[in-house]
Amino acid sequence: MSDPKPALGFLGVVQRSSKPRTRGLTVVRDGQYGYHAAEDMCQTIGQYVDFLKIRHFYTMTQPLDWDNIWLRKMRLYESYDIRTFPGGIVFEVAYLRGKVDETLAMLCRMGFTAIEISDNIIELTSQEKALYTKKAVSYGLKVLPEFGKKYASDSFNVEETAREIMLQVEAGATAVTMERNELDLILGPNPKGDGGPEAHKLHELVEKVSLDHIIFEAETTAHQSWLFRTFGPDVSIGPNLAFERIPYMEAERHGLGRESGYWFLTDIVEEQQKSK
Repeated sequence: MSDPKPALGFLGVVQRSSKPRTRGLTVVRDGQYGYHAAEDMCQTIGQYVDFLKIRHFYTMTQPLDWDNIWLRKMRLYESYDIRTFPGGIVFEVAYLRGKVDETLAMLCRMGFTAIEISDNIIELTSQEKALYTKKAVSYGLKVLPEFGKKYASDSFNVEETAREIMLQVEAGATAVTMERNELDLILGPNPKGDGGPEAHKLHELVEKVSLDHIIFEAETTAHQSWLFRTFGPDVSIGPNLAFERIPYMEAERHGLGRESGYWFLTDIVEEQQKSK
């Protein structure tokens, strides 16, 4: 009988949660792979991935045919405990057409098990978004609402953000995605050390809502490394990560990434020097 623990666990490598996870989620996008390429990805990387987004264009143009490549891949992803959802534009079109219920029902028939509720083009109040979150949950879907603007320019408001996140969570959302530009406002493009004068706002936000309820749209290695170094390996990241980049990001989670300077090793060196 195999032991699920790392064979080299005695080296004390940073550990993190395993599936099914409630924090430390990794949300990727499908890379338009063929079936066998997707299967290879799942076999080698699937243990690190929790949700996968399929582009709205493909979702909206495929037939309800069980032999269709996209529906076959969705079943493959689900077999590896990777929840699939369409890009948020699908919800926005359904909203504009007045076809939200029909769309949710058909997404479930297609095999999707989650949905992204966005407002890139449409305008929704927080209360309206929460109502659609509840509606999607009633169909048995995991819900990943977005918060923030893609081109944010105003100062980041901790209280407002915390209220928005908790409103969606109380409506049944699995976690709320915080737009990348909100991170840019707080940390800048290349955070170092303590993250700068605005970084305290992220600490305050995490204290108010917990890491369980936030997915950071941290697409750059600089943002990812700072979040892992600051809050630990169980930070949720997504939703537009490339599948093939996950091994590198997973190494960053454990302090074993070159981009962040192998901080797991440098911490050991510092501890040994202090003990001398």
